Amino acid sequence: MIRLHSNYLDFKNGKGEVVKLLPEDVYRFQIGNCNFTTASGFIVPTVTAEKVMKLTFVQLLDSGQVVLMRYNEENRYAPIMGSGGSMMSYGGAYTLNTYLLQRPNEEEATSLPKNSKELRLALAPYVQNRGDLIKLLTDKRISQRNLEAFIHSLNTGQPFVDVPRTGLASEF
Repeated sequence: MIRLHSNYLDFKNGKGEVVKLLPEDVYRFQIGNCNFTTASGFIVPTVTAEKVMKLTFVQLLDSGQVVLMRYNEENRYAPIMGSGGSMMSYGGAYTLNTYLLQRPNEEEATSLPKNSKELRLALAPYVQNRGDLIKLLTDKRISQRNLEAFIHSLNTGQPFVDVPRTGLASEF
């Protein structure tokens, strides 16, 4: 059993004891089909400001010329009570995803913007030697929806193969 938290990892060793590992103790690991590594120095937006992340666990999505990662942060909010004691909101949770890029020789990861226009501008320096990928950026065909396929194309030297749309409103 492995349990992943943003700043530590729990697992049971061969003796059945729960062992806690910090990001400093682990370089890479796998849970099911998902690979994880560590990253630091990237910026994550918060409700009130931005925070620069210390070494933390991130999902490894693709690697080669550049490393594509995703930081997932689960946030919870408390229930809100009305003036008469009635429940106005039951609270809940949501996950913020931040995509990260890092060249193999860099020590810190760079957060990618969520806005499609800003994302395309941020990706341009990474694909300067790939005319086909530059054209996709200038034609506004790249967004977070197909970012993984775009980076995979860069890392493998293969032509870009777009992912089919699911029709979800979040894609547009």
